[in-house]
Amino acid sequence: MRLALAGLAVVFPTERTLPALAPRLRTFMARHPPGTDIGDYVRFLHVLAARNDVETLTAVEGYTDVYWSGTFRQAPTRARAFHLLGQMLDRVGADLRSSPGAAVQGDDRRSPQPRPDERSAPRGG
Repeated sequence: MRLALAGLAVVFPTERTLPALAPRLRTFMARHPPGTDIGDYVRFLHVLAARNDVETLTAVEGYTDVYWSGTFRQAPTRARAFHLLGQMLDRVGADLRSSPGAAVQGDDRRSPQPRPDERSAPRGG
C-alpha cells in the first residue's frame, strides 16, 4: 500500500509530498536491490520525484529496454513515465499477492519468463 501511495505522491506532487518522500524511498532502496521488481520500482519513483526531465527520460528508456512493455517512443516523456510506472506497480502488486516473499528476497527479474497468464494472452496497447 505504501508503494502505491508513493506512486500517487509522485504523479500528483505537492510542496510537502516530494521532500517527505525522498528519505522513505532511500530506505526502500537500501532494502531492495536494483534488478528486482520492487527495487526498480522504488528507484524509478526516486527519479520521478527529482523532477528532472533528462534523468526521467533516461530511466524510462532504460527500464523499457530491460523488461517493461514500452509506450510509443514519440509520446511525451511524462506520459511514458506514468505508463511505465503503472506497469511496474501492477507487476510489484502481482508479485506480492502471489508470493509475498518472492518480491522482497532480491530475485532478479532482468531475464523474466512469461507468467502462465501472459503466454497466450494477447497484448493490448
